[in-house]
Amino acid sequence: MGRGAAARSSTRIGPAAFRTALPYLAIVMETAFYASLSPLLPTLQTELGLTDGGAGLLVAIYAVGMVIGSIPAVVVASSLGPRTAAGIGLGVVAGATAWFALGSSIESLVLARCIQGIGGGTCWCAALAWVVGSAPPERQARVIGAALGVSTVGVLLGPLIGALAAQFGREPVFLAVAVSAALMVWPVLAVAPSQRGSAPLAAIGRSLLSRRVAVGGWGVVITGLTIGAVTVLAPLRLDALGMGPPLIAAVFVVGGVLEAIAGPIAGAFTDRSGPGVPMLLALGIGTVVSAILAIVLPLPMAALLFVVLLPGIGILVTPSTAILNRAVSAAGVPTVAAFTFGNVAWAFGEGIGALAGPALSGAAAAAPYLVLAGLCGATLLWIRPRVAGEPMPSLAEQSPRE
Repeated sequence: MGRGAAARSSTRIGPAAFRTALPYLAIVMETAFYASLSPLLPTLQTELGLTDGGAGLLVAIYAVGMVIGSIPAVVVASSLGPRTAAGIGLGVVAGATAWFALGSSIESLVLARCIQGIGGGTCWCAALAWVVGSAPPERQARVIGAALGVSTVGVLLGPLIGALAAQFGREPVFLAVAVSAALMVWPVLAVAPSQRGSAPLAAIGRSLLSRRVAVGGWGVVITGLTIGAVTVLAPLRLDALGMGPPLIAAVFVVGGVLEAIAGPIAGAFTDRSGPGVPMLLALGIGTVVSAILAIVLPLPMAALLFVVLLPGIGILVTPSTAILNRAVSAAGVPTVAAFTFGNVAWAFGEGIGALAGPALSGAAAAAPYLVLAGLCGATLLWIRPRVAGEPMPSLAEQSPRE
Protein backbone atom coordinates (compact mmCIF):
# COMPACT_ATOMS: atom_id res chain seq x y z
CA MET A 1 0.00 0.00 0.00
CA GLY A 2 1.40 3.42 -0.97
CA ARG A 3 1.82 6.33 1.41
CA GLY A 4 -1.13 8.21 -0.08
CA ALA A 5 -3.38 5.18 0.34
CA ALA A 6 -2.12 4.70 3.87
CA ALA A 7 -2.88 8.32 4.68
CA ARG A 8 -6.37 7.99 3.31
CA SER A 9 -6.82 4.77 5.28
CA SER A 10 -5.83 6.52 8.48
CA THR A 11 -8.83 8.86 8.14
CA ARG A 12 -11.25 5.95 8.21
CA ILE A 13 -13.19 5.17 11.38
CA GLY A 14 -11.30 2.43 13.15
CA PRO A 15 -13.31 -0.03 15.25
CA ALA A 16 -15.33 -2.44 13.13
CA ALA A 17 -18.18 -2.46 15.64
CA PHE A 18 -18.54 1.32 15.42
CA ARG A 19 -18.54 1.19 11.61
CA THR A 20 -21.22 -1.47 11.74
CA ALA A 21 -23.33 0.60 14.15
CA LEU A 22 -23.23 3.82 12.10
CA PRO A 23 -26.08 3.08 9.66
CA TYR A 24 -28.23 1.89 12.57
CA LEU A 25 -27.52 5.15 14.43
CA ALA A 26 -28.46 7.12 11.33
CA ILE A 27 -31.75 5.19 11.13
CA VAL A 28 -32.49 5.92 14.81
CA MET A 29 -31.82 9.63 14.38
CA GLU A 30 -33.98 9.99 11.27
CA THR A 31 -36.86 8.08 12.83
CA ALA A 32 -36.66 10.16 16.02
CA PHE A 33 -36.96 13.39 14.00
CA TYR A 34 -39.88 11.89 12.12
CA ALA A 35 -41.73 10.95 15.34
CA SER A 36 -40.93 13.99 17.48
CA LEU A 37 -43.73 16.36 16.51
CA SER A 38 -46.93 14.90 17.99
CA PRO A 39 -46.51 15.91 21.70
CA LEU A 40 -45.45 19.40 20.58
CA LEU A 41 -48.60 20.18 18.54
CA PRO A 42 -50.74 21.50 21.44
CA THR A 43 -47.88 23.77 22.52
CA LEU A 44 -47.49 25.13 18.99
CA GLN A 45 -51.23 25.83 18.91
CA THR A 46 -50.84 28.02 22.00
CA GLU A 47 -47.48 29.53 21.03
CA LEU A 48 -48.10 30.35 17.36
CA GLY A 49 -51.85 30.04 16.97
CA LEU A 50 -51.53 26.81 14.99
CA THR A 51 -54.92 25.59 13.75
CA ASP A 52 -55.93 21.93 13.42
CA GLY A 53 -55.40 22.23 9.67
CA GLY A 54 -52.00 23.82 10.25
CA ALA A 55 -51.07 20.93 12.56
CA GLY A 56 -52.03 18.51 9.81
CA LEU A 57 -49.89 20.43 7.32
CA LEU A 58 -46.93 20.43 9.70
CA VAL A 59 -47.13 16.64 10.00
CA ALA A 60 -47.87 16.03 6.31
CA ILE A 61 -45.10 18.26 4.96
CA TYR A 62 -42.46 15.93 6.40
CA ALA A 63 -43.98 13.15 4.32
CA VAL A 64 -43.89 15.39 1.24
CA GLY A 65 -40.21 16.02 1.87
CA MET A 66 -39.62 12.30 2.31
CA VAL A 67 -41.04 11.63 -1.16
CA ILE A 68 -38.79 14.32 -2.63
CA GLY A 69 -35.76 13.04 -0.70
CA SER A 70 -36.30 9.41 -1.64
CA ILE A 71 -35.69 10.16 -5.34
CA PRO A 72 -32.15 11.58 -4.98
CA ALA A 73 -31.39 8.74 -2.58
CA VAL A 74 -31.57 6.33 -5.54
CA VAL A 75 -29.39 8.55 -7.74
CA VAL A 76 -26.75 9.38 -5.11
CA ALA A 77 -26.61 5.86 -3.67
CA SER A 78 -26.27 4.36 -7.15
CA SER A 79 -23.44 6.69 -8.16
CA LEU A 80 -21.59 7.39 -4.88
CA GLY A 81 -22.75 4.56 -2.62
CA PRO A 82 -25.41 4.36 0.11
CA ARG A 83 -23.21 5.63 2.94
CA THR A 84 -22.47 8.89 1.07
CA ALA A 85 -26.18 9.37 0.45
CA ALA A 86 -26.91 8.63 4.13
CA GLY A 87 -24.31 11.19 5.27
CA ILE A 88 -25.66 13.88 2.96
CA GLY A 89 -29.22 13.20 4.12
CA LEU A 90 -28.21 13.34 7.78
CA GLY A 91 -26.45 16.68 7.23
CA VAL A 92 -29.59 18.12 5.65
CA VAL A 93 -31.66 16.85 8.61
CA ALA A 94 -29.27 18.50 11.10
CA GLY A 95 -29.46 21.89 9.38
CA ALA A 96 -33.26 21.77 9.02
CA THR A 97 -33.66 20.77 12.69
CA ALA A 98 -31.67 23.83 13.78
CA TRP A 99 -33.96 25.91 11.57
CA PHE A 100 -37.01 24.30 13.20
CA ALA A 101 -35.60 25.14 16.63
CA LEU A 102 -35.20 28.82 15.77
CA GLY A 103 -38.30 29.32 13.60
CA SER A 104 -40.68 32.01 14.84
CA SER A 105 -43.59 31.56 12.44
CA ILE A 106 -45.76 28.72 11.21
CA GLU A 107 -44.43 29.23 7.67
CA SER A 108 -40.80 28.84 8.77
CA LEU A 109 -41.62 25.67 10.74
CA VAL A 110 -43.46 24.16 7.76
CA LEU A 111 -40.51 24.84 5.46
CA ALA A 112 -38.04 23.47 8.03
CA ARG A 113 -40.11 20.27 8.41
CA CYS A 114 -40.23 19.86 4.63
CA ILE A 115 -36.43 20.11 4.39
CA GLN A 116 -36.15 17.72 7.35
CA GLY A 117 -38.26 15.28 5.35
CA ILE A 118 -36.06 15.64 2.26
CA GLY A 119 -32.96 14.83 4.28
CA GLY A 120 -34.76 12.13 6.24
CA GLY A 121 -36.04 10.38 3.12
CA THR A 122 -32.54 10.30 1.65
CA CYS A 123 -30.99 9.13 4.93
CA TRP A 124 -33.61 6.41 5.60
CA CYS A 125 -33.48 4.77 2.16
CA ALA A 126 -29.70 4.97 1.90
CA ALA A 127 -29.00 3.71 5.43
CA LEU A 128 -31.26 0.68 4.95
CA ALA A 129 -29.56 -0.07 1.63
CA TRP A 130 -26.19 0.33 3.36
CA VAL A 131 -27.16 -2.18 6.06
CA VAL A 132 -28.53 -4.74 3.60
CA GLY A 133 -25.70 -4.32 1.09
CA SER A 134 -23.09 -4.91 3.80
CA ALA A 135 -24.52 -8.33 4.70
CA PRO A 136 -24.06 -11.62 2.82
CA PRO A 137 -27.20 -12.74 0.95
CA GLU A 138 -27.96 -15.52 3.39
CA ARG A 139 -28.14 -13.04 6.30
CA GLN A 140 -29.83 -10.07 4.66
CA ALA A 141 -33.36 -10.74 5.96
CA ARG A 142 -32.00 -11.08 9.50
CA VAL A 143 -30.06 -7.82 9.15
CA ILE A 144 -33.14 -6.04 7.81
CA GLY A 145 -35.12 -7.25 10.81
CA ALA A 146 -32.42 -5.91 13.13
CA ALA A 147 -32.48 -2.52 11.38
CA LEU A 148 -36.23 -2.25 11.73
CA GLY A 149 -36.01 -3.19 15.40
CA VAL A 150 -33.44 -0.45 15.91
CA SER A 151 -35.69 2.04 14.11
CA THR A 152 -38.25 1.50 16.87
CA VAL A 153 -35.78 3.15 19.25
CA GLY A 154 -36.19 6.30 17.18
CA VAL A 155 -39.97 5.94 17.23
CA LEU A 156 -39.78 5.82 21.04
CA LEU A 157 -37.27 8.65 21.35
CA GLY A 158 -39.17 10.99 19.04
CA PRO A 159 -42.19 11.61 21.31
CA LEU A 160 -39.83 12.07 24.27
CA ILE A 161 -37.96 14.77 22.33
CA GLY A 162 -41.26 16.44 21.50
CA ALA A 163 -42.40 16.28 25.13
CA LEU A 164 -39.08 17.77 26.33
CA ALA A 165 -39.46 20.58 23.80
CA ALA A 166 -43.00 21.25 25.05
CA GLN A 167 -41.74 21.31 28.64
CA PHE A 168 -38.41 23.17 28.34
CA GLY A 169 -38.68 25.04 25.05
CA ARG A 170 -38.34 24.18 21.39
CA GLU A 171 -35.10 26.10 20.86
CA PRO A 172 -32.73 24.41 23.38
CA VAL A 173 -34.07 20.89 22.83
CA PHE A 174 -34.06 20.87 19.03
CA LEU A 175 -30.73 22.73 18.81
CA ALA A 176 -29.18 20.03 21.00
CA VAL A 177 -30.66 17.34 18.76
CA ALA A 178 -29.43 19.16 15.63
CA VAL A 179 -25.88 19.29 17.01
CA SER A 180 -26.03 15.55 17.77
CA ALA A 181 -27.04 14.82 14.17
CA ALA A 182 -24.33 17.12 12.79
CA LEU A 183 -21.66 15.37 14.85
CA MET A 184 -22.60 12.08 13.16
CA VAL A 185 -22.15 13.31 9.59
CA TRP A 186 -18.35 13.03 9.48
CA PRO A 187 -18.16 9.49 10.92
CA VAL A 188 -20.82 8.35 8.41
CA LEU A 189 -18.87 9.84 5.49
CA ALA A 190 -15.50 8.65 6.82
CA VAL A 191 -16.20 4.91 6.85
CA ALA A 192 -14.99 2.78 3.97
CA PRO A 193 -17.07 3.31 0.80
CA SER A 194 -19.92 0.89 0.31
CA GLN A 195 -20.91 -0.92 -2.83
CA ARG A 196 -22.68 0.84 -5.65
CA GLY A 197 -25.35 -0.36 -7.99
CA SER A 198 -27.47 0.81 -10.87
CA ALA A 199 -31.20 1.31 -11.07
CA PRO A 200 -32.29 0.65 -14.67
CA LEU A 201 -35.36 2.73 -15.49
CA ALA A 202 -36.86 -0.06 -17.58
CA ALA A 203 -36.61 -2.53 -14.69
CA ILE A 204 -38.16 0.00 -12.29
CA GLY A 205 -41.03 0.64 -14.69
CA ARG A 206 -41.72 -3.08 -15.14
CA SER A 207 -41.73 -3.70 -11.41
CA LEU A 208 -44.32 -0.97 -10.84
CA LEU A 209 -46.81 -2.69 -13.14
CA SER A 210 -47.03 -5.98 -11.25
CA ARG A 211 -50.04 -7.11 -9.20
CA ARG A 212 -47.85 -7.64 -6.14
CA VAL A 213 -46.74 -4.00 -6.21
CA ALA A 214 -50.39 -2.91 -6.23
CA VAL A 215 -51.23 -5.12 -3.23
CA GLY A 216 -48.08 -4.44 -1.22
CA GLY A 217 -47.96 -0.74 -2.12
CA TRP A 218 -51.57 -0.15 -1.13
CA GLY A 219 -51.01 -1.96 2.16
CA VAL A 220 -48.18 0.45 2.94
CA VAL A 221 -50.28 3.44 1.82
CA ILE A 222 -53.24 2.53 4.05
CA THR A 223 -50.90 2.05 7.02
CA GLY A 224 -49.28 5.43 6.48
CA LEU A 225 -52.68 7.07 5.94
CA THR A 226 -54.06 5.72 9.22
CA ILE A 227 -50.97 6.56 11.27
CA GLY A 228 -50.68 9.99 9.63
CA ALA A 229 -54.25 10.82 10.64
CA VAL A 230 -53.82 9.44 14.17
CA THR A 231 -50.54 11.33 14.64
CA VAL A 232 -52.50 14.58 14.32
CA LEU A 233 -55.91 13.59 15.70
CA ALA A 234 -54.76 11.70 18.81
CA PRO A 235 -52.73 14.48 20.53
CA LEU A 236 -55.36 17.11 19.75
CA ARG A 237 -58.23 14.93 20.99
CA LEU A 238 -56.36 13.81 24.10
CA ASP A 239 -55.32 17.41 24.85
CA ALA A 240 -58.96 18.51 24.56
CA LEU A 241 -59.88 15.79 27.07
CA GLY A 242 -57.31 17.14 29.55
CA MET A 243 -54.17 15.06 28.91
CA GLY A 244 -50.83 16.92 29.05
CA PRO A 245 -47.83 16.58 26.67
CA PRO A 246 -45.91 14.01 28.82
CA LEU A 247 -48.88 11.63 28.93
CA ILE A 248 -49.60 12.18 25.23
CA ALA A 249 -45.99 11.23 24.57
CA ALA A 250 -46.51 8.15 26.75
CA VAL A 251 -49.42 7.03 24.55
CA PHE A 252 -47.14 7.09 21.49
CA VAL A 253 -44.26 5.47 23.38
CA VAL A 254 -46.43 2.56 24.56
CA GLY A 255 -47.85 2.20 21.07
CA GLY A 256 -44.31 2.12 19.68
CA VAL A 257 -43.23 -0.58 22.15
CA LEU A 258 -46.21 -2.74 21.21
CA GLU A 259 -45.48 -2.17 17.52
CA ALA A 260 -41.87 -3.25 18.06
CA ILE A 261 -43.15 -6.48 19.59
CA ALA A 262 -45.86 -7.10 16.98
CA GLY A 263 -43.74 -6.35 13.91
CA PRO A 264 -41.24 -9.22 14.23
CA ILE A 265 -44.07 -11.62 15.09
CA ALA A 266 -45.91 -10.58 11.94
CA GLY A 267 -42.68 -10.98 9.99
CA ALA A 268 -42.04 -14.49 11.31
CA PHE A 269 -45.62 -15.52 10.54
CA THR A 270 -45.33 -14.08 7.03
CA ASP A 271 -42.09 -16.01 6.45
CA ARG A 272 -43.70 -19.23 7.62
CA SER A 273 -47.27 -19.04 6.30
CA GLY A 274 -47.53 -16.08 3.92
CA PRO A 275 -48.81 -12.51 4.35
CA GLY A 276 -52.57 -13.22 4.43
CA VAL A 277 -53.26 -13.63 8.16
CA PRO A 278 -51.22 -10.64 9.47
CA MET A 279 -52.60 -8.36 6.74
CA LEU A 280 -56.22 -9.30 7.44
CA LEU A 281 -55.69 -9.09 11.22
CA ALA A 282 -54.25 -5.57 10.94
CA LEU A 283 -57.05 -4.38 8.69
CA GLY A 284 -59.64 -5.90 11.02
CA ILE A 285 -58.14 -4.03 13.98
CA GLY A 286 -58.06 -0.81 11.96
CA THR A 287 -61.71 -1.19 10.97
CA VAL A 288 -63.09 -2.00 14.43
CA VAL A 289 -60.98 0.40 16.53
CA SER A 290 -61.46 3.34 14.14
CA ALA A 291 -65.22 2.79 14.22
CA ILE A 292 -65.26 2.80 18.04
CA LEU A 293 -63.18 6.01 18.13
CA ALA A 294 -65.97 7.74 16.20
CA ILE A 295 -67.98 7.62 19.43
CA VAL A 296 -67.58 10.26 22.18
CA LEU A 297 -65.42 8.49 24.77
CA PRO A 298 -63.89 9.30 28.18
CA LEU A 299 -60.17 10.04 28.31
CA PRO A 300 -58.92 6.61 29.53
CA MET A 301 -60.87 4.73 26.85
CA ALA A 302 -59.76 7.07 24.06
CA ALA A 303 -56.10 6.79 25.12
CA LEU A 304 -56.33 2.98 25.30
CA LEU A 305 -57.87 2.74 21.83
CA PHE A 306 -55.13 4.91 20.32
CA VAL A 307 -52.55 2.66 21.99
CA VAL A 308 -54.23 -0.35 20.35
CA LEU A 309 -54.71 1.26 16.93
CA LEU A 310 -51.10 2.33 16.41
CA PRO A 311 -49.47 -1.13 16.65
CA GLY A 312 -52.60 -2.87 15.34
CA ILE A 313 -52.55 -1.15 11.96
CA GLY A 314 -48.74 -1.08 12.09
CA ILE A 315 -48.73 -4.87 11.69
CA LEU A 316 -49.88 -4.32 8.10
CA VAL A 317 -46.67 -2.67 6.93
CA THR A 318 -44.46 -5.74 7.44
CA PRO A 319 -46.21 -8.24 5.13
CA SER A 320 -47.18 -5.45 2.71
CA THR A 321 -43.59 -4.35 2.24
CA ALA A 322 -42.45 -7.95 2.00
CA ILE A 323 -44.75 -8.36 -1.00
CA LEU A 324 -43.56 -5.06 -2.47
CA ASN A 325 -39.87 -5.84 -2.08
CA ARG A 326 -40.31 -9.32 -3.47
CA ALA A 327 -41.90 -7.84 -6.58
CA VAL A 328 -39.24 -5.20 -7.24
CA SER A 329 -36.40 -7.61 -6.44
CA ALA A 330 -37.79 -10.06 -9.00
CA ALA A 331 -37.51 -7.28 -11.60
CA GLY A 332 -33.80 -6.77 -10.81
CA VAL A 333 -34.25 -3.43 -9.05
CA PRO A 334 -31.42 -2.51 -6.58
CA THR A 335 -32.08 -2.55 -2.85
CA VAL A 336 -32.14 1.23 -2.43
CA ALA A 337 -34.82 1.55 -5.11
CA ALA A 338 -36.94 -1.09 -3.38
CA PHE A 339 -36.82 0.84 -0.11
CA THR A 340 -37.62 4.02 -2.02
CA PHE A 341 -40.84 2.47 -3.32
CA GLY A 342 -41.89 1.64 0.22
CA ASN A 343 -40.89 5.05 1.53
CA VAL A 344 -42.84 6.90 -1.15
CA ALA A 345 -45.93 4.74 -0.57
CA TRP A 346 -45.73 5.38 3.18
CA ALA A 347 -45.18 9.12 2.78
CA PHE A 348 -48.03 9.42 0.27
CA GLY A 349 -50.46 7.77 2.66
CA GLU A 350 -49.20 9.62 5.71
CA GLY A 351 -49.41 12.99 4.00
CA ILE A 352 -53.01 12.42 2.92
CA GLY A 353 -53.97 11.16 6.39
CA ALA A 354 -52.34 14.08 8.21
CA LEU A 355 -54.11 16.63 6.00
CA ALA A 356 -57.47 14.92 5.57
CA GLY A 357 -57.88 13.89 9.22
CA PRO A 358 -58.13 17.41 10.69
CA ALA A 359 -60.11 18.65 7.67
CA LEU A 360 -62.75 15.95 8.14
CA SER A 361 -62.73 16.51 11.90
CA GLY A 362 -63.59 20.15 11.33
CA ALA A 363 -66.75 19.08 9.50
CA ALA A 364 -67.74 16.43 12.06
CA ALA A 365 -65.71 15.01 14.95
CA ALA A 366 -66.57 11.41 14.02
CA ALA A 367 -65.93 11.80 10.28
CA PRO A 368 -62.19 10.95 10.09
CA TYR A 369 -62.61 7.80 12.18
CA LEU A 370 -65.56 6.60 10.10
CA VAL A 371 -63.56 7.21 6.90
CA LEU A 372 -60.60 5.27 8.31
CA ALA A 373 -62.90 2.41 9.32
CA GLY A 374 -64.42 2.36 5.85
CA LEU A 375 -61.05 2.39 4.10
CA CYS A 376 -59.65 -0.39 6.27
CA GLY A 377 -62.78 -2.48 5.79
CA ALA A 378 -62.85 -1.97 2.02
CA THR A 379 -59.13 -2.80 1.79
CA LEU A 380 -59.70 -5.99 3.79
CA LEU A 381 -62.37 -7.12 1.33
CA TRP A 382 -60.21 -6.21 -1.68
CA ILE A 383 -56.98 -7.77 -0.40
CA ARG A 384 -58.41 -10.98 1.03
CA PRO A 385 -58.68 -12.95 -2.25
CA ARG A 386 -55.36 -11.53 -3.46
CA VAL A 387 -53.27 -12.71 -0.51
CA ALA A 388 -54.97 -16.07 0.12
CA GLY A 389 -52.28 -18.72 -0.22
CA GLU A 390 -49.64 -16.16 -1.22
CA PRO A 391 -46.18 -17.70 -0.60
CA MET A 392 -43.42 -15.55 0.82
CA PRO A 393 -39.64 -15.98 1.05
CA SER A 394 -37.69 -14.75 4.05
CA LEU A 395 -38.05 -11.05 3.22
CA ALA A 396 -41.02 -10.47 5.49
CA GLU A 397 -39.44 -7.92 7.77
CA GLN A 398 -38.53 -5.38 5.11
CA SER A 399 -40.45 -2.19 5.94
CA PRO A 400 -40.14 1.55 5.23
CA ARG A 401 -41.48 2.71 8.77
CA GLU A 402 -42.00 1.20 12.06
